[in-house]
Amino acid sequence: MTIHELKEKFLEKKSYPPRDFNQLLDFARNLYLLNELPLRDYRDVVRDLETAGAISPIVLEQSLWNTTSAL
Repeated sequence: MTIHELKEKFLEKKSYPPRDFNQLLDFARNLYLLNELPLRDYRDVVRDLETAGAISPIVLEQSLWNTTSAL
């Protein structure tokens, strides 16, 4: 699945466009957990989204934690 196909599926299910790549990443994760997205497609689209700038909530939380710990 490509990012474009994921955007189309998002729009079809939600009836509004995704606001950013992070929202698409969350959507892809939900599709995978609901068995609506095969593992291979999930891996490919996550890689493409992360390359495009998406940040998973776990990575974001860790980076925020490291920033506040350094203070």
